[in-house]
Amino acid sequence: MVKRSGYIDIHHHIIPEIYLKALNDSGIDKAGGLKIKKWEPQDSIEMMDRLGIEAGITSISDPALEPLDPEKRKDVARNINELQAKLINDYPNRFGAFATLPLPDVEGAIEEAIYALDTLKLDGVALLSNYSESFLGDPEFEDLMRVLNDRQAVLFIHPSTPPDYVPRPKYMPVDFMAEFTFNTTRAAANLILSGTMDRYPNIKIILAHAGGTLPYLTWRINQCYELIKQTMDNSKYVTLSKSPEDYISDFYYDTALSTQLATFKALDETTTDDHILFGSDAHYAPEKIDKLMINTIENDANFNPQKIEDVKRNNALTLFPRFKDSF
Repeated sequence: MVKRSGYIDIHHHIIPEIYLKALNDSGIDKAGGLKIKKWEPQDSIEMMDRLGIEAGITSISDPALEPLDPEKRKDVARNINELQAKLINDYPNRFGAFATLPLPDVEGAIEEAIYALDTLKLDGVALLSNYSESFLGDPEFEDLMRVLNDRQAVLFIHPSTPPDYVPRPKYMPVDFMAEFTFNTTRAAANLILSGTMDRYPNIKIILAHAGGTLPYLTWRINQCYELIKQTMDNSKYVTLSKSPEDYISDFYYDTALSTQLATFKALDETTTDDHILFGSDAHYAPEKIDKLMINTIENDANFNPQKIEDVKRNNALTLFPRFKDSF
């Protein structure tokens, strides 16, 4: 067995065969602009052993189940979640899981969330930043948020690809280059400005890819909210119990594809050290990029030894305490 150095990877995508087939049957073979590849559980085990990752919290990436027919969504979501529960059972201490929900069917999503969290005991729920033109924080997601809040759920928010009719720059052919980061930012800001985070404070929210552009726009969002309050009718905004920047600090942020030094400096000004989590973006980000990210965390970011350990595992153990007894 390869000696593991203790990373807990909270951004670990899997591509079960039933999911890949359902996408292919719907004419989908790419995510974020790149071809979706086949996956087996052993791919994750071997990748984690090579990189010194002790456990991965699994999830489904964009486009999730949105392209499927409504009834197919429910069936595939149930199969994915039961497969994730089996992974946890078959590979003790190596996997956790974020439930997949059949959105944009909110009623079906609520049913599946209750089953995944209460019966399967999965570790949280993964949602896309938006489903077509509806972003998290919009009214249609209110009942789902209430269910997650009642369960003090961990919510992992992953960006989605914009609809095909949205124009892209000619020389930016893959959406994960920039579009992903913008949709994460839109969803996070919408969750704050809609009052969702006020109404459902028990949900612990992780933003993929260091929050997209959110750390860089914190001051701007804060000032624009104050300007809106001063210049617009109060029907145009929700009165918040604290400033937007305080909610932005409450989010958790993963490191997937986001370990340049400027990003860490922005996170230092955005949130506290205990809200930064390691994420690899397996099995979409190439492994050589994962190695670069790990090297930055351990050697180039000028983190003290305690912060390195916190990003590697301790912060994740706080969010997912069931792992504490195992590690």
